[in-house]
Amino acid sequence: MRRYLVAFLSLLMILAIVQPVHAETDEDTKYLPYDYVGGLSEGLAFYCNWSFDGKCGFIDTTGKIVIEAKYTEVARFSEGLAAVSNEGKWGYIDKTGKEVVGLKYDAVALEFSEGMAQVMKEGRWGYIDRTGKEVIPLIYEDTNSFGEGLAHVKKDGKYGYIDKSGKEVIKPQYDMAYRFREGLAPVQVNGKWGYIDKTGKVVIPFTYDAAQNFSEGLAWVKVSEKWGAIDSTGKEVIKFQYDNAYNFQEGLSPVLVNERWGFVDKSGKEVISPQFLEVHTLFTEGLALVSKDDGEGYAMQGFIDKQGKEVTDFNYDFSATAFNNGKSVFSDGGQGSYYFSDNPLTTLKSAVPTSSRILVNGKEVSFQVYNINGNNYFKLRDIAMVLNGTEKSFEVGWDGKKNAISLESGKAYTAVGGELVVAEKPATAEAKLSTSSIYLDGKEVKLTAYLINGNNYFKLRDVAAVINFGVTWDGATNTISIDSSTGYVED
Repeated sequence: MRRYLVAFLSLLMILAIVQPVHAETDEDTKYLPYDYVGGLSEGLAFYCNWSFDGKCGFIDTTGKIVIEAKYTEVARFSEGLAAVSNEGKWGYIDKTGKEVVGLKYDAVALEFSEGMAQVMKEGRWGYIDRTGKEVIPLIYEDTNSFGEGLAHVKKDGKYGYIDKSGKEVIKPQYDMAYRFREGLAPVQVNGKWGYIDKTGKVVIPFTYDAAQNFSEGLAWVKVSEKWGAIDSTGKEVIKFQYDNAYNFQEGLSPVLVNERWGFVDKSGKEVISPQFLEVHTLFTEGLALVSKDDGEGYAMQGFIDKQGKEVTDFNYDFSATAFNNGKSVFSDGGQGSYYFSDNPLTTLKSAVPTSSRILVNGKEVSFQVYNINGNNYFKLRDIAMVLNGTEKSFEVGWDGKKNAISLESGKAYTAVGGELVVAEKPATAEAKLSTSSIYLDGKEVKLTAYLINGNNYFKLRDVAAVINFGVTWDGATNTISIDSSTGYVED
């Protein structure tokens, strides 16, 4: 019911016990000099030096230490406070490191919610406010975060709801309960779930085997081992067909079909087909962290956008936190491999005009090419234009309503104007990661593209791989060669 720190921090410890810190290289300058970094919230992230003194503190997103490492366990900031622990006792600190709530509790809740947090002594739970005052006595067997002014608490083996004064609003009578969201709360009686309003009135009858909170107007409920979604009147909106599902966020919900996760929208339309092993974060700031199978039984993690397009590389050792105000904590190998990364959907990158000579089937051709992070990006229609009439011709189409680019292999290219136009004095430009979906012969393909000056630019080798034409690089002469008579060979 409650996400307490004990379970949370046990998970962090497991994640931290990986490989040792690697030898320093130029690439290592991006890494933060700590064993573990996580919990980014409200501009601060906690860091831990378990291999040194076993203590944790807080840094800002530049890596600067804001609160020295002096606690054995910590949680992220919420409503300006963070839970911390030493010698098994818990309290809360503010962003200056001041202990606002002394370390005197046996356990505390992970976060503040609506100005209140749960604390426990000698097996009994109650609530404190942000000054540390015990505003609701420690008399409950179980407590949970406040939601919409009420919190569900357990007394004499049953759950009911109290307000922030501690007044019993809905008497304890439920076997299980969740917090109020969007005016309703799921509760369980005799093994069946239904929904009540804030007066305790049953709004949706007790007919479900399991139920989740409402999110964005819908709630997932379970009947006969399958999940479907209902609206606030109890009307079925998404039919009962999924093996599992989680809350909607940013318009999409993860759903499980035959041991693979995908995403549906609020109409039940499949937006991203079931293909992922796990969903680690819901969509936040346009991105979700997922795992996929590498084809040999091993899992790789990376971020996808709302079209299912991979916006970061998928790697075996990769892990990350959900984006928070444009930042995430990335790790590419465990202990000592943590660094901050910007949201690639919103971060503008520098696109530098390339000076490389470019040959197409032995003939020099002028392109407007940009280099981004060491890779050359070509305008897709320019590539289609120069390959038109060869055995590697392909057509390019655009569907504005679906934000989708379609490629048709073996078809003649239809020029739209503006192809192979090169600026007289090419200048560095801003590049933003493209969110367009790309389809080749009706099947979606994952290609990295950037929007530069209103046009989509693609990594040349990515296009070569899906269309299957040759690309070579001669460093001695700074020459890129495109060959339509050969197939693509990995560099």
